[in-house]
Amino acid sequence: MHRLTSTHGHGSGSAAHGLQLRTLAAAHRMGAKFPNPRRIRIHRSHSIEEIASTLEVHKHTVRRWQSLGLQAIDNAKPRLFRGTEIRRFLSERRRRARQPCAPGQMYCLRCRAPRTPSGNCADLLPRSATLANLCGLCGCGTLMYRRVSHRTLERARGNLTLSIPQEGQRIGESENPSPNADLIEMWEGYAKQERK
Repeated sequence: MHRLTSTHGHGSGSAAHGLQLRTLAAAHRMGAKFPNPRRIRIHRSHSIEEIASTLEVHKHTVRRWQSLGLQAIDNAKPRLFRGTEIRRFLSERRRRARQPCAPGQMYCLRCRAPRTPSGNCADLLPRSATLANLCGLCGCGTLMYRRVSHRTLERARGNLTLSIPQEGQRIGESENPSPNADLIEMWEGYAKQERK
């Protein structure tokens, strides 16, 4: 983690502090793994430096893309790339990186792939009257989540056995029902519906 030192006073110290903040912000933005291809103008050619500046990536990243299939206009220096070619390359790269979850799967951030929860079981965690999260445990031990609505629940659950966990004990428990009791009851009905 980067650490900023405090500069007290006026003049060049404050300017240096501002420069430090801008540099850290730029370094933070540099981490875009899949930059937005729509930031590139398609009706012009771009140099490596222009591509790097527009997409907020390093020049070496653009050179690596060239070795991965980004085609330059010719072999002359400085290397120039057509905007349409840059967009095609970045869009194709994004498309290949997508990994949609099949029914009964959730995306595991540690495995970086869709996985079926252990034991084909998942918890249904209601968030509102129309949205809920499916929560399951991956084989690697990581909790996985998948957002569903009452309309997409049947398709997303696949062959998973769903359960709604009961609330834990609260300080000062009372006999009054939870304000979310109706919400939980409604989602229990969705979870138990017969599959078509």
